[in-house]
Amino acid sequence: MKTLRLLGIALTLAIAAFAQDISGTYSGPAKLEMPDGGQREVNFTIVLKKDGEKLAVSAAPTTEGQIAADKVERAGSSIKFEVTPPGDTAEPVKFDVKVDGGKIIGKMSTIKRGQTVSGTVELVRQ
Repeated sequence: MKTLRLLGIALTLAIAAFAQDISGTYSGPAKLEMPDGGQREVNFTIVLKKDGEKLAVSAAPTTEGQIAADKVERAGSSIKFEVTPPGDTAEPVKFDVKVDGGKIIGKMSTIKRGQTVSGTVELVRQ
């Protein structure tokens, strides 16, 4: 009986987490580790929109010129996606983030001139 009760509670929590409306505009710093060992901080904005059962994601340094994300995968509050900047030689920027309490926190990475650039994002819902 206890097992069924715990299973019911876990299922309810999982459904509530998935059903959470995370739509909104999130902005804040991306802290990048450069290939030469240096660090760089840039402002970043991610926009999440619920589109029926799907989640539409876009990203850019500002709310202007947002680029639609590809390969969007959502599992509860975790989201993985890629954004490819314009240009023939641009590599996608890969994000692995979690939406938690009005924030997006996680990691991002890309290849720039053959070298990996990685970093963290901590964005706040506007």
